[in-house]
Amino acid sequence: MAERTSALFYQEVLNNKKIFKNRTLIEGLILSVIGFLLARVSILGGLYPFGIAFFAATCRSRKRFLSVGIGVILGILHANFGIESLRYVLTILLFSFIYLSSIKNEKSFLDPNIIIFGSSLFSNLLYVWIRGFLLFDVIIVFFEAFIILILSLMFNYTLPFEFDGDIIRGNISSDKIMAAAVLGGLIIGSLGNLQVFGLSVRIVLEILIIFIAAYIGGTGLSSTTSAVLPIIYSFTSGTSPIIIGVYVFGGVLSGLFKGVGKLGIAAGFFIGSVLMNYYINSYAFPFITPIHYIAALVFFLLIPNKTLNLFKINLLDDIKNGLTLDDINKRLVELTSKRLKDLSQVLKQLSNTFNTASPDEITEDDNLAKLYNQLTYRICSNCHMAKNCWEKDFYNTYKEIFNLILIIENKDNLSEENIPAFFTDHCLKTPQFIDTIKSYIASYKKNYYLQKRMAESKKLVSAQLEGLSLIVKDLAVELKPEFKFNRQMEDRIRLQLADRGIRVDSLYVMDYGKGKMEVSIDKGSCYGKRFCSSEIPAVVSEVLGNRVIVKTTQCTLRDGCSSCQLRLIPAESYEVAVGTAAVPKSPSSVSGDTYTFNKLENGRFMLAISDGMGTGEMAAEESDAALSLLEQLLGAGFDNETAIKTINSALILRSVQDTFSTIDMALIDLYSAELDLIKIGAPASFIKRGKDVEILEACSLPIGIIEDIQLESIERKLLPGDFIIMVSDGLLDDPDKDVKQEEWLKGIISNIETRNPQEMADIILETVITANNQCIRDDMTVMVAKLWERRDTI
Repeated sequence: MAERTSALFYQEVLNNKKIFKNRTLIEGLILSVIGFLLARVSILGGLYPFGIAFFAATCRSRKRFLSVGIGVILGILHANFGIESLRYVLTILLFSFIYLSSIKNEKSFLDPNIIIFGSSLFSNLLYVWIRGFLLFDVIIVFFEAFIILILSLMFNYTLPFEFDGDIIRGNISSDKIMAAAVLGGLIIGSLGNLQVFGLSVRIVLEILIIFIAAYIGGTGLSSTTSAVLPIIYSFTSGTSPIIIGVYVFGGVLSGLFKGVGKLGIAAGFFIGSVLMNYYINSYAFPFITPIHYIAALVFFLLIPNKTLNLFKINLLDDIKNGLTLDDINKRLVELTSKRLKDLSQVLKQLSNTFNTASPDEITEDDNLAKLYNQLTYRICSNCHMAKNCWEKDFYNTYKEIFNLILIIENKDNLSEENIPAFFTDHCLKTPQFIDTIKSYIASYKKNYYLQKRMAESKKLVSAQLEGLSLIVKDLAVELKPEFKFNRQMEDRIRLQLADRGIRVDSLYVMDYGKGKMEVSIDKGSCYGKRFCSSEIPAVVSEVLGNRVIVKTTQCTLRDGCSSCQLRLIPAESYEVAVGTAAVPKSPSSVSGDTYTFNKLENGRFMLAISDGMGTGEMAAEESDAALSLLEQLLGAGFDNETAIKTINSALILRSVQDTFSTIDMALIDLYSAELDLIKIGAPASFIKRGKDVEILEACSLPIGIIEDIQLESIERKLLPGDFIIMVSDGLLDDPDKDVKQEEWLKGIISNIETRNPQEMADIILETVITANNQCIRDDMTVMVAKLWERRDTI
């Protein structure tokens, strides 16, 4: 039932995608017409190799035997309707039979170029043998077969362009442009002396193509095109080669006048052709009459600039600027790094702003002066004794008010015996003094606390911004191109896919070094043929010489997207099996140790244990924060040092209190079985190989204590069957103080016979707990990883 539903869904998609059928029909029609025109072109007065070579190349890249074959046969018969044409018909039939048989039998898959060479050689030898031959005829037969072979190879390089409406898509390199120019020259040359309204269609098209080449490619492309077109016509028609110089000089000047615009291009070609014609034989237009020049100019002006600019951008990237994908990748990385450095400077400046904006420390003298001003203004200003107190007895009044302030500040409940005698004997407004002082002190304490907290917050924000600035700066320094585009592999994969009738819109091979490659493919729908899971991985595996797996895929039928996208990576040579065992410190139910293991995107397997400061939930929170950030940074492609330093800065900024965590991390390369062990304040780890056990130790402080942290890395080459044992410090609390803890645990590991990593982790933990008389004085965590070799990649 599920298969029937899938089939109905697939049929519905096909019915709604008529545009793809139309595109296929249009492409077949165009290729058939090109085959017809090329088949009409002859050399040496009777050889017709161009259509045959085009047919072979089309069958290889497009698998179009019938339509193109009919077009080529009709073209040959139209050019030479006689008994001589039968040898070419026999060549086409013989090639089709052998090539189709070769495709069905994959074990005897032959190269189509060799097949067309052999088919042409056999058919022509059979023809001259029946007709009767001389030695010269045999030489001509071999010559034509070699010409067909060379042309077939050249057309193979041209035909990977894909038709999509009015736009041709493909990787437009200078080599492909040259091959396309030759193909275009042959097509135009096939028109011969065809005229419309007295105009030679061939001459008008040649001038128009030179104009377009100058517009989109400048002098380089226009001079190349203006040389190829007349050379091909002269070679196929026997015309004097003088015409080549006329076209080339005009093409060079048209490219030089490109900056002026379309009229400048036309004027450049006109000046160049006139000067060269006059120089050769004193005639202005012996080959190009004014009417042909004007007709080509009119058609050139009718082509929208927007359409020409589409091709101009693609060609400039490859021809004029000479930028490779590696150059573009490097420039993007440099630009991103510069932007990150700029962001780091902005954060640094913000930090300085908060730091300088912090208020000055609040002094006691300022607040005391404000209090005296309020007392004299609110109370004493309306008292008739003010003059006596503040003028005649100023110092004594000032001192007594100060004493009253101290008494009120230090005593919550003020009684009459605590009030100084100065106020009880002389002051008429003692209650007002006491109420005002109490109110001001309460307000002062509240404001002082808020201002102090604000100042501390600003300093904290300043420190955090400065820390973020350092993190971003480290990330900017770390950024660098991690891969190069392998154009040779791209061409080989594209060609192999074309041989199987699979056309791709874009294909990139990213080489990370050490045999690690990643292939990214974007293609049109295969309408349920599942090329993404069968044909394409098989082709990529054959070219790379290693089995690949499809990492991610996007399907037009399943996801409803516009194109199929897939990413293929080499299958890892090794796998890792992991076992873990953990127990919290008694009597807590939450362990402060956190562990994780995960396969990273770059073909490495990560194992990590983090022990937070102390025990319980607080320690678990610290260790979990460290490992979560570590996993994200390594998964994003950052190297070990940058990841650890970033975590260290983050933990320092995380809390104003002193917090730290240990990190014990092992990275295993699943392609080369290389181990990279990094210890930050972590205890020893162990490698078990049979009965032999190696202790791996390093000395360093935990993260989150000091800003400048130093990493210690231990590297080892692992073998299939090796065990990596990582533990937290709780397991090394040996009850026998006379024995070194690491040596004691080494002996336990050496005596374990099981080959199951989970059983080994359980045995280690149970043995340690038993040795401690079931007393768990600290959090305990054991992680055991076993390396084994994949058999399907050998």
